Amino acid sequence: MVDKYNDSANNGIDEKIKRDRQLAQDSSVAGTPTWFINKKKVNSSASVISGTLEELTK
Repeated sequence: MVDKYNDSANNGIDEKIKRDRQLAQDSSVAGTPTWFINKKKVNSSASVISGTLEELTK
């Protein structure tokens, strides 16, 4: 298990995780799933978001 961790650290995965965590914090993401449409956080159900995406892609 330690070898897998060391391999991932050497492949830059740790830095990607750090960047992703910072982006989540900067975007006020508290959990998954978190939805964004046109760079705006959406606090709705998946069905509402699906309808919104369908409208945006027509």
